[in-house]
Amino acid sequence: MQNLSFNKHPHEIFEHWYLQSQGRAEGQKLKQKIKIKSQTLIKNLFTQIVPSLDRMNQNAFVLATANKSGQPSSRVVLLKEYSPKGYVFYTNYNSDKAQDLITNPVASLNFFWAYPTRQVRIVGDVQKVSYEHSSRYWDSRPKGSQEGALASDQSKKIKDYSDLEDSLKSVHEQFKGQKIPCPKHWGGFIVSPKCYEFWQAMPNRLHKRTQFKLNTNGSWDKAFLSP
Repeated sequence: MQNLSFNKHPHEIFEHWYLQSQGRAEGQKLKQKIKIKSQTLIKNLFTQIVPSLDRMNQNAFVLATANKSGQPSSRVVLLKEYSPKGYVFYTNYNSDKAQDLITNPVASLNFFWAYPTRQVRIVGDVQKVSYEHSSRYWDSRPKGSQEGALASDQSKKIKDYSDLEDSLKSVHEQFKGQKIPCPKHWGGFIVSPKCYEFWQAMPNRLHKRTQFKLNTNGSWDKAFLSP
């Protein structure tokens, strides 16, 4: 397994690890927006050995938030865009996680990849992306996903799953043969990193941990941490 110099910008290290988790060839042109391509030969080999790998979302991460009372909460969401400026995911702005972020706009992201065994933790400030930005991503989604987002009043109680199915049918009929515009209550958040931690599994639990913290000069202070 190749090691990446930790003298690089932390985002470059993240991107290197992220692409490796997808089995994408090193040296392939890096892209700012994530476009999951057909599986490589390496990944196909892994899926034969570990079939569950084929069903894993390599762009999944744990998003941790806290409400105004400091009560923490976490859930798995999907990374949709990334750049040195930050990491973008999309959600219903009325959801619990979105309300946490609107009230307390800081978050922690935890990426875990089993092959090779690595984690990246990112802590940063959070803000909404523009409506225009959200609309461009919304328009790229399958219509079924758009209908599902409109049908679900995310995080709100429902009496029965059939209520959700009825809501989906209603949305489907309403927009039959029509383009569905991005709703105002749906869109993206961008997490602007202030701290990275790269964790790499090693024998005897002497794991490698490297931390980068953004300082007041806008550069990154690096430290090695005990496991």
